Amino acid sequence: MDAFEHVGETSDQRRTRHEAFYETARGQFNTIVLAGSIAFAAWSVLFATAETGLGKELTSITRTLLLVATLTLLVAPLLFRDPDREFDFLGREGLTDIGYTALALSLVSILADLFPTTGTIIALLIIASILVTDVRQARDLVTMYDRDVHRRS
Repeated sequence: MDAFEHVGETSDQRRTRHEAFYETARGQFNTIVLAGSIAFAAWSVLFATAETGLGKELTSITRTLLLVATLTLLVAPLLFRDPDREFDFLGREGLTDIGYTALALSLVSILADLFPTTGTIIALLIIASILVTDVRQARDLVTMYDRDVHRRS
């Protein structure tokens, strides 16, 4: 990620880039709501079958992680609606990352619940991969903001 990628753009180029960003953010809004709705449907089924069927084989941690993912993915676009405002963008991005991570962890937890030995090993590898990716993204963002602060001062 290059913080100086768009330095020297004309106002028309900035406007075109901003419009493309706005359309991407609008599409992202719909994707987040859809993912939250699907997660809610899955959680509802697992909650209803908690005493019988597949739901009985899953731990409460798995269902709780899925509920957290559901709530976060549904609340993020409702609280932070305006893709044109920086605060809304940052809030939606933050909650979306939390929601998708909780969703991934709930799926990993399902894997560990259903296949205790190999599922747990695979689940730990997936969790480590998610952690490394999140740390890398956070590092890149901090680097970008540091460059921006030094460029402005």
